[in-house]
Amino acid sequence: MKRTYVLLILSFACLHSVAQKPFKKKNIRQTMEKVANCQVNHFGEQVTKGSKYKNSNVYWAWTNAAMDLGMLEWATLSKQERYFQFLKHIG
Repeated sequence: MKRTYVLLILSFACLHSVAQKPFKKKNIRQTMEKVANCQVNHFGEQVTKGSKYKNSNVYWAWTNAAMDLGMLEWATLSKQERYFQFLKHIG
């Protein structure tokens, strides 16, 4: 019985110590903006680097779909024209 109580107390202590702090809207928006700016600033490097696969056009690679959709959502949320312009530029 004593062993059960010790195990229960240790389990509670472990769960309590790794509990995640609540997200804050301001921090989430700041992080989203940093990611979007990084994508905009470094997209040219990806195009220059190219792909390791034959017949691959980096601009039209299907893997860019996640970035395109995420950037479109961010452009809508941030209401900043520069993100829409970036999306128009890359096609």
